[in-house]
Formats: sequence, C-alpha cells, structure tokens
Amino acid sequence: MNEKLKIYFWTVMRGEKRGIVPTILVLFLFVLSILYGLIIKARNGLFDAGLMPTYRLPRPVISVGNIVVGGVGKTPIAIWLAETFKSMGLKPVVLMRGYMDKDHHGGKVLSDEAQVVQQMVKDVPVLIGPNRYLNAKNYLNEHPADVFILDDGFQHRQLKRDLDLVAVDATNPWGNGSLLPSGILREPVKSLKRAHVVVLTKTDLMRKNSQSVLKSVSESGPSVLVCQGVHRPAGFYDVRHPGSFSIDFVNGQVVGYFCSIADPTSFKHTLEQLGACVIKGFHFIDHHSYTEEDFKSMNMGCNVEKIKILVTTRKDAVKINLFLKFLSEDIRLLVLDICFDVTEGKDQILGRIALLFPH
Repeated sequence: MNEKLKIYFWTVMRGEKRGIVPTILVLFLFVLSILYGLIIKARNGLFDAGLMPTYRLPRPVISVGNIVVGGVGKTPIAIWLAETFKSMGLKPVVLMRGYMDKDHHGGKVLSDEAQVVQQMVKDVPVLIGPNRYLNAKNYLNEHPADVFILDDGFQHRQLKRDLDLVAVDATNPWGNGSLLPSGILREPVKSLKRAHVVVLTKTDLMRKNSQSVLKSVSESGPSVLVCQGVHRPAGFYDVRHPGSFSIDFVNGQVVGYFCSIADPTSFKHTLEQLGACVIKGFHFIDHHSYTEEDFKSMNMGCNVEKIKILVTTRKDAVKINLFLKFLSEDIRLLVLDICFDVTEGKDQILGRIALLFPH
C-alpha cells in the first residue's frame, strides 16, 4: 500500500479526518470491526472463566500495555520501571515479543522498540520472543531475577501478572472510538477494568478534552488507580559524530525533523517547546522501514529549505544506519532522547510496587 494512503488510513482510524469519505470508509470497515469485537469478547470471556490456560512465574510480573495500536509512550514507561527497580536494589528483566521485521535483504531484525530498550537499559536483561513465560522460566534456570517487566502485555493474558499497568494517550485516547480495523482500539475501553493502574501519558499536551478523558477512564474501571505522566526531553546526541547536547541546543535554531511514530505532531510540538524554529517535517507511517529513496528525498528537502539540523527519535535512529550516506555531511543529524516521569500518582504506583516485595 502507498505510504501516503497508509498515513491517510491511520489518521482516519485516529479520528483526525472529517468529511464524507472518511465516514464512508469507517462505515465500510465497521462490519469487520463487529466481527473482530466478537472474537475479542469470546477470547476475554474464556480467560475470565478460566477456560484458557494461564501460567504464573515464581517472581512478580508487571505488565505495561495499552488498548490501542500505535504509540502511547509505553516503552519509556517500561524503561522507567526498569530504572526504578534498579534503584531499589532489585534485578529486573524485560520480556518483549520483539516482533521480527524483515530488512531490505530479506533477513530478520528486531523491532525498533526492542532495540531501543536494549540500548537504554544495557545492564538489564531483555528477553525477546513470543513465548514470554517459557523465556522467563528458562532464564530463571540459569540466572537470578527479582521481577519481570512484561512489555506490551495487556492482551498477553497467558502470563499472569501481579500488576497490570495500562498507558493511555491523553491527547487522543481512543481514536475514533471504534475497534480494529475501522478504529485503533485493540479491545473495548471497558476492558480497562482489568487494569490495576492507568497512566495517562502526554498530559502536558492534554487539550480541552482532559476532563472527558479522566471521566471515561474512571467509568471504565472505577477501582483503577489513575495517574498522569509526561515524556520529558532529556537531551540530544549526534548520530554520525560523537557528542551529546543539552535540550537548549536547538533553541533559536532552524531545524527539520523526521519520524515514523503514531503522533508526529507531538514530536514537532516538543521541538517547538524547546525553542526550535521547525520549518520542515517528514512523516512516515508507524514502524516504517526506511529506504534509500526516503533519505534522498529528505536530503533534497533539507537542501531546498537550507536546513542544517535534522532531528529524529531514538526509535527511528535504530533503523537508519544503512542510509546515512544519502544525507549530506553538512546536515547535523540529532536524536532527541526522551525520559518518562510520573507527575501525579507516583507515590501510589511505588506503593503498589512495594507491596510485591514484602520484607
């Protein structure tokens, strides 16, 4: 499917397009959404009734997940948890499915999220594979571990968890409100009642719908702890030349950016908040596999606009090494590092985590 068409479909699913054509498209896909919803309802019902097998590890398991497709910022939350456990003197291990994508030579590579986690928590083991229970069990036969962090685990109900944390994008929590494929919901919003903690992400970008988002989350799971968090810029590093820079490096600078994330406007907004004059953005569909043509096109765009600083995300940076030669050397390529911080409810989350490790 054409890249622009993919982006168009994505914006329709997120409820960002209005008009006759998007409405007809959603209605057409709604029939498939009904079938998908019946399958999800049956699956959850079997798990709730104990008719589907589940497995428990001899160590606490904390799941970090969501109920939509696309980025809500859950990977930085998993990294935040890993760092939190390390500060407690514990040995965390991250469990990831690590979807295997094909590179341009037909070989398999790790997902961008898996590569980011490996980079950011180098001293924390990251176990990658679809059978997270077996991976963890085999690891425990040879190595010590105090806690497992189950990445993208809300729908992975085969593995029992002691704390279910769900991330919700406060700026666009449910898209157009429909299930896949007419919307971005993996399962109905009321499934949040299974969660122990809901973390609203991007709350610094939360717009007029803040109260309605809080209300819908509270109504879906009345007993769920609702917290708020933000993804803060932590600094820049140069992709091609050794060097790191503080977040004020782009203040007053003319910059361009590229990214293949679910919400590119939030990335642009972050750069603008740092004082950058953003004059060009190159948007690609989430999890896009970059090509030589992409970089040649971006290089031409930067030359036309006289852009000498191009910024991207860490998630994108792990996928571009093969194509750096197609970007002019006089264009500085920077990666904006992001860290997650809980702004409301941190003590409550830490309190619930502490209950998993009684002394």
